[in-house]
Order: sequence, then structure tokens, then C-alpha cells
Amino acid sequence: MLAAATAAITGISALAADGEANEWPQSHFGWGADVTSAIDMTGQDMSTLNIGAALGYKNRAIQIAGVGGQIDIAVGNNSRFYPVFALVRTSFTQRPSRCFMEVKAGYSFNRMDDKADHNGIYASAAWGINLAMSRNYRSYITLGYVYRQISGHGYKDVSAVSAGIGINF
Repeated sequence: MLAAATAAITGISALAADGEANEWPQSHFGWGADVTSAIDMTGQDMSTLNIGAALGYKNRAIQIAGVGGQIDIAVGNNSRFYPVFALVRTSFTQRPSRCFMEVKAGYSFNRMDDKADHNGIYASAAWGINLAMSRNYRSYITLGYVYRQISGHGYKDVSAVSAGIGINF
């Protein structure tokens, strides 16, 4: 009787371990894309529509840690911003979690409406919620803050609130 109970517990543990292994990614290479919008809070008419992509390392606790880039198109004028950045997106736990935090830091190549380049620092921090999760992908939404340094010629640095949707593989 004790041997049968021990065998049953061992079998259930093995099935649970197999299910957990299938739930997590089999590869440590991750990539993803997102579409976001940023609302300018500085009153300079620099609200943007953004398309971005990233690639890097992933594991149980880190959805992605790597590098990425974006094309940010100002909706009120002809300015364009091209940030390149390092990013980390993590839930701070090895268990599956709906919530995560994302941090980006890098440099933005800014082509302003006056046809001059005003490059500078780019930083972003966001909270997110995973919508659909499997071992192969995660779709998510984010809400965050963006800082873009714009140097000189009457422009002020841009602070913006952002919201977006994306997918990670």
C-alpha cells in the first residue's frame, strides 16, 4: 500500500514537472515587436506613434533582456525620432505572472521639423500586463513614461505618457 502511494506521488510529480517544462520557453533567444503611442506633456506638439522591435535573452524570470530600436513619428509636425536602446522586461519571479516591468535606456537620433538633428538621451519605464501567454509567445499591453532629450535651438526635452500593445516570441 505504501509502495503504491509512493509510486502514485512520484508519477504525479513527474507529470507536473513535464507540464511545467512545457509551459516555459525551450529557447533562450527572444524577440518581439510593439506599437505604442506617446502623449507629449511638455506642450511642444511632440506626441508620437511608435513602431518598435527588440531581440535578446529570455528565461523564466526575464521576458527579454537585450537591444531594440523604434521609429517614432510625431503626429503634429514632421519630426521623426529613432531611439536605439537596451531593454529589460521582467516580472521579478520565475513563476508565470500577468504583470511585469519594462525599462529602456539608450540614445535617440532626432530629426526635427526644422530639418536639424537634435540627438540625445532616451529613457522609458513602463508597467505591463500579459494578455495571452504560452511557451512560444506572450502578448501584452503597457502604460509608461518616456523621456527624450532634445538639445538646442528652442526645443525643450520631451516628457510623455505612453501606452502600447505588443508581442514577444
